[in-house]
Amino acid sequence: NNKKKFMKRNKISIIGAGYVGLPTALLLASKNKNVELIDIDKSKIDKLKKGEIFINEQKIKKLFKSNSSKKNIKFSLKLQESEVYIICVPSNLGFKKQQNKKPIWDVIKKIKPKIKRDDLIIIETTCEVGITKEIVNYFKKNRKDLFDDSGEIQFSISYCPERVFPGKTLDELKNNIRIIGGFNKKSSAAAKKIFDKFSKKNIVTDHKSAELVKLVENSYRNVNIGFSNELSILCENLKLNFSNIRKLSNLHPRVNLLNSGVGVGGHCIPIDPYFLVSKYKKLSILNSSIKANENKTKWVSNKIIKKLKKSKIKRVLIWGITYKADVSDTRESPSIKIIKKLQKEKFIIKIVDFDTSELKGKEFYNFNIIDKPRKYLDKYFNIILVNHKKFKKYKSDILKNKYLDLCDFIK
Repeated sequence: NNKKKFMKRNKISIIGAGYVGLPTALLLASKNKNVELIDIDKSKIDKLKKGEIFINEQKIKKLFKSNSSKKNIKFSLKLQESEVYIICVPSNLGFKKQQNKKPIWDVIKKIKPKIKRDDLIIIETTCEVGITKEIVNYFKKNRKDLFDDSGEIQFSISYCPERVFPGKTLDELKNNIRIIGGFNKKSSAAAKKIFDKFSKKNIVTDHKSAELVKLVENSYRNVNIGFSNELSILCENLKLNFSNIRKLSNLHPRVNLLNSGVGVGGHCIPIDPYFLVSKYKKLSILNSSIKANENKTKWVSNKIIKKLKKSKIKRVLIWGITYKADVSDTRESPSIKIIKKLQKEKFIIKIVDFDTSELKGKEFYNFNIIDKPRKYLDKYFNIILVNHKKFKKYKSDILKNKYLDLCDFIK
């Protein structure tokens, strides 16, 4: 009976109805799994129940409206007893720029009275190295019945970090290689069965390796972006065009310089490296890249302020508020940091961004987000922070007026 139950595991609770939890829930529901999606945000759950979705991606919207998803998914504020618990709560920085572990531990404490032998916990939330072992030790102390007489764990737990790119979430969930880090072989096998339902490539390793791999991936990208951002400042000082330097450098078969931007954003690349450097302080290259990216945002802010004050300009039209081009995600966006700095200098600011419709009319840092920029183009100074494709049709209009391009929009 236990083996049969282990093979089936039809009841799945996903905790955290965000950019990873919601698409994962929809995919599993479309594969005839009984899914309950839980979040502490009442307005989010209420909207999902009404059929409203916050992720602005067509494939996700289509899956959300499909009959296969609708009949197999429930939305709830409260965690019920389940067979699989998939943790997708946010991961952010807390005291001294270390991981704020409160969200994940709040979930573990809610799972504690409900979990049974043979149940499965999957951690998708990005964490510091060691979290899986910490959670097992917590259960060992607080739920001795989940261990046999020799102290062997009788439930399954795996660390399985997500690898998704906003804008292509479903494709990435299905096609990207998924690292499955089980606490033991049984845990890995149990988690793999879940992801095999919708993911084409799943690789099994140990939990500690999986924890480190996730942090390494985003730290590697932080280093690469940091180098490009630092080079872009050097090029400006040398009166050289960074895009040209990048293009010529990348003619080398083993060089791949990334585009520079106004900093680094998103919920992973600016955050995850801190989970490493806070514990392992001698990672000097990583520390330097974090500073390089933060410095680029400060440098851009100062450049804009200097330019505006010198020209005695008060009214500014900002193009782009998301953390990168062609996504609707504003988390950790360097553009937001720049705009907030301009607000302190008392500039009159309007913001253009067509992919953030959910922010329009909301209290969002007191930002004035507009969707009809043409009537402001000639009256405001145009500053392009994000190279959205949707901005291209305004390029000729921007060129006729005063502008500052900070993201290679006008090439």
